[in-house]
Amino acid sequence: MDVKFKDNEIRVAARLIGSLTRAGLAQDLICARMSEMQPKKKAFWLEAADQAAGGVPLSQLMEDSWPPAYIQAIKAGENSGSLAAVLKEINHTIVRKQEVMKILIDALKPFGFVLGGIGVLFFFLVSVIPSLPAPRGIEPSMIRVMSNTVMETLASDAKYMVGGVIAAVLFGLYVLFKSPSFQRSFMEMIDKVPGLGRGVRALAWSIFARYLIVLSNAGGGLDVAMRLRMAAESMPKIYQEEVDLLIYDLAERNMGIASAVNPDQQEEGDPRRKWPMLFTSALMNYEVSGNMGEELQAVVDDLEEDGRESIAGPISLMKLVGMLAAVSSIMFPMASYLMETVESTRAMG
Repeated sequence: MDVKFKDNEIRVAARLIGSLTRAGLAQDLICARMSEMQPKKKAFWLEAADQAAGGVPLSQLMEDSWPPAYIQAIKAGENSGSLAAVLKEINHTIVRKQEVMKILIDALKPFGFVLGGIGVLFFFLVSVIPSLPAPRGIEPSMIRVMSNTVMETLASDAKYMVGGVIAAVLFGLYVLFKSPSFQRSFMEMIDKVPGLGRGVRALAWSIFARYLIVLSNAGGGLDVAMRLRMAAESMPKIYQEEVDLLIYDLAERNMGIASAVNPDQQEEGDPRRKWPMLFTSALMNYEVSGNMGEELQAVVDDLEEDGRESIAGPISLMKLVGMLAAVSSIMFPMASYLMETVESTRAMG
């Protein structure tokens, strides 16, 4: 059943199925109940109920709908009799992931302030300024010239050309932001910003660590390379490529994981030298303890908190700059018109 679930839908489903599993309900009955609890996926769950009645396990039912890391963890949970615990951990992982994503999205708010200020400026140009008396005895102010130019353009056939250019620019920006090469360049730029780059890395690696915890705690006999590969799908492409370096060292060069993540043993320019120390320390300890989930669990909250603290300063500065730009866009037309009025009064006096 090729029906894709969004993160929030997976979170809700994992929580509910886990609770119903702990209550002892049969899998087909659980799926039937889910058709009522997730009405947007009703058809999916009803079909799943029919298949579950025939003995198809949950991992197979969800195989085309949930990420591979979750499916592998569910398989292990089914085999070990700990399915409810695995689903609870998946729910918790998605909750934390969504909280981290909110922090990262918060970094985009300054751009919203700027766009809002531009919108207010345009409102002044087409609505407020044209309704105000024109000055006498002096040259029109810059805001008056800008307003007249905009109004003349809107009143002429040139408005179609301007509208076309604006639409083309907006569409071009949409395509640009969707482009993998642009996304990569953007992440590379972010990575170089002091504080911000370190914070984003810490937050991304905290999500990565939580996926690894789910896979490791579920068991199932997955080797380390496979766990890393599955968990890395939660990260931006640029970071996935860094994890590929680690996987190569483990699988092809037969290196121990402690050596492969130790920044002091990497060549100059190797991106692993920039990996969060909390994360690499946990993996180095794992080589001794043999329990990856436990080692990562011990540091993942601190790793996330470190990311929050590192990103807080740069985001606050960006917000301040964005707000100043927005305020300037709002105050400029008002101040310009006020000066125009004062100059006109002086000229008449």
